[in-house]
Amino acid sequence: MLYRKWRPQIFDDVVGQEHVVRTLRNALRGDRVAHAHLFAGPRGTGKTTCARLLAKAVNCTGPEGQRPCNECALCRALNEGRLMDLIEIDAASNTGVDDVRELQEKVGFQPSQARYKVYVIDEVHMLSKAAFNALLKTLEEPPPHVIFVLATTEAYRLPATIISRCQRHSFTLIPLQAIVEHITHVADAEGMEVEPEALALIARHADGALRDALSLLEQVASGGPVTAALVRQVLGVVPEEGLLDVLEAVAAEDVGRALTTLSNLLMMDTDAGVVRSQLIECLRDALATAAGVEQPALGLTKETKMLSRLEALSQVGVERLLGWLSALVRTATHGTDDRTGLELALVRAIVGLQVAVTTSLDAVPISVASSKPSVNDTPHAIRQTPATPKDSVGRASTKDRRPQEKAEENDEIGGEDKIDVTPKLPRQLDALQEHWDDVLAQVRQRGGMKLQALLRSCSPVAVDDRQVVVATGYAFHRKRLEDEDTRQVVEQALASLIGEPVEMQVVLAEREKTEPSSNNGSVKTGQEGWINSPANLPPALAQDPLVRSAMEDLGAVVRVAT
Repeated sequence: MLYRKWRPQIFDDVVGQEHVVRTLRNALRGDRVAHAHLFAGPRGTGKTTCARLLAKAVNCTGPEGQRPCNECALCRALNEGRLMDLIEIDAASNTGVDDVRELQEKVGFQPSQARYKVYVIDEVHMLSKAAFNALLKTLEEPPPHVIFVLATTEAYRLPATIISRCQRHSFTLIPLQAIVEHITHVADAEGMEVEPEALALIARHADGALRDALSLLEQVASGGPVTAALVRQVLGVVPEEGLLDVLEAVAAEDVGRALTTLSNLLMMDTDAGVVRSQLIECLRDALATAAGVEQPALGLTKETKMLSRLEALSQVGVERLLGWLSALVRTATHGTDDRTGLELALVRAIVGLQVAVTTSLDAVPISVASSKPSVNDTPHAIRQTPATPKDSVGRASTKDRRPQEKAEENDEIGGEDKIDVTPKLPRQLDALQEHWDDVLAQVRQRGGMKLQALLRSCSPVAVDDRQVVVATGYAFHRKRLEDEDTRQVVEQALASLIGEPVEMQVVLAEREKTEPSSNNGSVKTGQEGWINSPANLPPALAQDPLVRSAMEDLGAVVRVAT
């Protein structure tokens, strides 16, 4: 297999892990190699390879500074798999405490050939808790002739006691350009006929794992020349041109064209989930391009044909791209497949864009008092004239400006009917309090009945030119309302009524104290009493923390039989 044939034999051959190689080389030069190492990082990034190189280097008899030399007897023995003092253990298959105890019994024996016995425990996070406890003492104070290398893709699953006794080396995903250069070198050395675009696709699909890139290259090269079309067919992905056709239809706000193009892609026997993932990846790159990120960081190469079209797509701006990306990321499965969900996400992206552009003129109208408040009425008063939408560079939108301009012209001429624009809810505290039920109705449409019920316990207490301050008497309600998704729904409802973006701040207001009545804080209703103060609870209930928390934090009342 290619990844075995091209496994690095010296540190110079390691790709994309220069920081790890530098640290290991410095330790070797100073003869300060730690007794235990933790190699942590994604799969296919060189953890096991570097573990073998370390084992070879500490035992190499070649000149100092050139280790491993691959020429001495010990280097050749390790390369050929004959070195008995390199012990590789798969922790996924040997998870029990008995396996570790067997290891402990053998650790004390001297090396048979080399200077050090090197134990490489792969996927070490799979060990059981008892096995970790058994390994701990040996790992802390191993014999001087033993070096441990623990390799894992999930370092967070290791006990802190194990991590603290190791020198940690963090392996990172290999940069795309480094993968392209390496597999290009391999393809040339193997005499393969490969298109540059095909190599770029292979590298991108490898997701930072060089081993996966070499495995895929070997798979597609087994049948002759390697083309981009062949790589797409093997990977089961759609051409970038098709993805951009869909996104360009979204940019043109053409629902029919977007759905037709999507249907054509799905007729290629491509899974809807795969198309969604590729659209998200494409939009992510367009978003990064629009934000000014340099091309090498995007996962694109000069050989990729989609580059120029992607750059053109990024000109729509960060805000619109973010809206499309959010619609796709939040796609839910509808029915038995993902197709309906993907179609709805595209329509939502288009419709959501149109609403964002026209919301200042087409928001849900609110019936307000006929007398318009003056700008000087209160410190937070604003004009009732709807805000004019702006384009990506801050100019007023021509499409939405024309009705207002025409109305002003008709005012001057006086001979034509004026266009009646329904006024929005003014950004004033008294108006917002008066129409709070309208806000609740909007919240119910957008977030459901539960969110509406949650907001009923709140009331607006302050308004300024940037935010609306809402007060609630319960810490639990405040925590729920400060959740990002919940806050977004309420802010959208407020913005649709006020006619411009608004932020919501939630504060905790002190609840009014209930005056004690003749029945010591309880309210009689027929033959049953209602207790609304924790101080008046019977002793058995007063000691229950759940009851007290419900009354103090949630405002609950307790009914007791009399």
